Amino acid sequence: MMRESSYDVFVSYAQEDLPSARTIHEALRAAGVKSWFAPEGIPAASRYGEILFDAIEASRILLLVFTPATNQSGMVDREVGLAGSLGIPILPVRVGRGEPSKSLRFFIGTHNWFEVVGSLQDSLSALVDAVRASLDRESSPPLPTVGLLRRSLVVFSTMTQITEIWATERGLELYLYDLKAGEARRQLAFSPKEIRAILDADDIEVKPRSRYKTCGVFRIGECGRWLYDKSLYPDPTILHSALRSLMETAIQSRPD
Repeated sequence: MMRESSYDVFVSYAQEDLPSARTIHEALRAAGVKSWFAPEGIPAASRYGEILFDAIEASRILLLVFTPATNQSGMVDREVGLAGSLGIPILPVRVGRGEPSKSLRFFIGTHNWFEVVGSLQDSLSALVDAVRASLDRESSPPLPTVGLLRRSLVVFSTMTQITEIWATERGLELYLYDLKAGEARRQLAFSPKEIRAILDADDIEVKPRSRYKTCGVFRIGECGRWLYDKSLYPDPTILHSALRSLMETAIQSRPD
């Protein structure tokens, strides 16, 4: 068993994305970040599963190289799931287009995304900065790093349910996660055109009072009212600003 925190970063990727993962790994290593990367970290004639488990357990964060191929990789699912179960922070790095599968969303939904803008090579410096900030961050707000966009927002969380809003290429989507059943159900969806109208009219309402002491309610457009957790957003203006920012991200995420 490796000692605790032997590595700064574990790089997780689908086999099809080996070149991109290797480029990221080499950039991190050149910057002095201790990065674990298969196949370099796997000795010959070793037990592959045990080596991966130990490497993830001994890493401070897991960096997920996300492309459309990621959703088809069972190995990535297992690596991300293990990191989630161990409480290891995950930094998803989107290279190109695509949205995560429901199984991946279950584990990475509460994390910020690093968006590769332009070529991967041109984004490496900003990515290294984002990794360093992630390693340094403990209880600070989301990172204001170039290229790092908030892709989702958890507004309500209990032991059995999570309410999360996602910015996608399709627009804005609200999901309820049933943690007992392991299911995700989409409850709301806004098109980019609807989002723009809501932003222009500032048709977002956040009220810190509800029939539950620990919850407030919020509304986006005319689509009902939803509970939010006041322990996550003690000041309603914070949630209001976060919702606007997420909606602006959804518009920016539209394909060219």
